[in-house]
Amino acid sequence: MKHCFLLFVLILALRAGAQISLEHTYPGQGSVAHLEFQDGKYALLEASDYRCRIYNADHSLYKTVNLQAPGGSTINSLQHVTDGLFNTDALIEFSYTCYLISGSNVVYETRVANENGQVLLTVSGASAAYVDYIGDSWKFIAWIYDYSSTPAEVNTKVYSLPGHLITTVESMPEEHLFKQAFPNPAVESITLFYKLPAGSEGRMLISNSNGQIIKILSLGSGFDNILFPVHDLPDGVYFYTTEGGTGSGNFIVVK
Repeated sequence: MKHCFLLFVLILALRAGAQISLEHTYPGQGSVAHLEFQDGKYALLEASDYRCRIYNADHSLYKTVNLQAPGGSTINSLQHVTDGLFNTDALIEFSYTCYLISGSNVVYETRVANENGQVLLTVSGASAAYVDYIGDSWKFIAWIYDYSSTPAEVNTKVYSLPGHLITTVESMPEEHLFKQAFPNPAVESITLFYKLPAGSEGRMLISNSNGQIIKILSLGSGFDNILFPVHDLPDGVYFYTTEGGTGSGNFIVVK
């Protein structure tokens, strides 16, 4: 009994001493690459150079892959870095969204390409996309906004995928994966996603690039997204965080 008590005290002490620690800092937008045919990697988008750097789990550089984009456009977000999902070979695949500002219009395009530069899918007008699981298979879901009409029209395209996504939450296919704010960049409004504990309410804080909170949104129980008007905000980068739940990120406003 004495030994059990000492072991219990030791476990408590170890837990009390455990802390979150910074492991590494990368320049750029980073994520984890969900790979089936290789060891775990990190993926870093370098939007200004139209490329993605792949790093090993020990943070050493594995390879650099150039990403193709329409002339004059900017790569806004790198959504997925996988293999065996968009096709069944061992090549690393990338899904990413580009935008081009033309006068008062923003033209979007989402692409899926492999590491050799072969474009596997182009979705014109898609400002955001994510992967989800339904009906025993993985789907690629893209949102297409048409700003030529007022209010803007939105369509959703669903693509069946030949492969599957390697992820630690694959055992929970009912949960939506990789939902991001859309459309991003935004002109009139943007949809922001969050998650609250069942029966709870929360708040979402919107701040500008200077860290100043410019808006506080009330979040209702039983919902997972909120539509935020941005037409009266100056051009720039904004950030959102959720109090009482999870959901954070950034978005761009353009006019």
